Amino acid sequence: MDTDFYTTLIQKELLEGISPEEAQQLLEWRQKDSENEAFYRDVVDAWAASDEYGADIEVDLDQDFKAVQSKIKPDKIRPMFVKWAIGLAAAAALALFVLNKYGPHKIDSQSIHYAFEQAGEYSLPDGSLILGEKGSKLVIPTDYGHRSREIDFDGSAYFSVKSDQTKAFKVNGARLKVEVLGTTFLLDDRQGESRARVDLLEGKLKVSSDLDEQTLSAGQSTMLNPKTQKLEHSRQMALQQYPWFGEQPLSFKKEPLDKVLAVVGNLTGQEIQNSSSLQHCEFSGKLPGRDAKKMLSLIAKVFGASLVEQDARLSLKEGTCQ
Repeated sequence: MDTDFYTTLIQKELLEGISPEEAQQLLEWRQKDSENEAFYRDVVDAWAASDEYGADIEVDLDQDFKAVQSKIKPDKIRPMFVKWAIGLAAAAALALFVLNKYGPHKIDSQSIHYAFEQAGEYSLPDGSLILGEKGSKLVIPTDYGHRSREIDFDGSAYFSVKSDQTKAFKVNGARLKVEVLGTTFLLDDRQGESRARVDLLEGKLKVSSDLDEQTLSAGQSTMLNPKTQKLEHSRQMALQQYPWFGEQPLSFKKEPLDKVLAVVGNLTGQEIQNSSSLQHCEFSGKLPGRDAKKMLSLIAKVFGASLVEQDARLSLKEGTCQ
């Protein structure tokens, strides 16, 4: 059950900010499976119970529940869990249902606050993915995607942004602001640190500071000079500035294959050519490591293509869209 997207729709419904199209989508999802309906009821019950508590209450339910979970019979864990969540505080209980498993959520009427307790993925409602370093933080409006796609960010992360020509994707960092329509980039921008940078893996983006603004093309980067507060443009990326990132697999959800290959190529420094028969294909999956041949071999298997190396270029040949 994909709860990431539909939990956000439930929040919008409860906050009376859901559009007619989203409401219909949520209804169809509830009716599709009894498990979906049960999940929906759990979240609604937890939300309803929050009337008894302050909006800013923070309870570490995950830690507290695990402390007693070993004493509960397996067939009692789910109902006991629901009662436990509702009985303490729904504002915190809802955080246990929401979106991703890697860190705590704090939810109020305006936004979702998310912290990466370990390096991992966060899926936004529009299908955009954020792969964040441990300690990074997100603030996402509860109506994200409805009128705009804008988030606040503190830390270091890889962003794979779904294309939407009608709504720009905007990231407000500690010192930098990034605006794209749909692209893939790395951002390191932390509270309390004087340096900040952006490295663009695919597409184009606009980055700005208080005193400067630049547009980057794929394979380029920019860094904020802490003395002048100006942006220093470079035609090369500096991926060594993201040591945590090399250990993480890359995730893609229904992304154009050309975009995926551009990311892999810029990430590994490898020239890659796509097969003419795969130009309109989409790719979903995880690509481990940073070895271009291994990553492309996995892609080739998905599409029944062959991988050919010639004159330092890796090319996909033949194949069909699945």
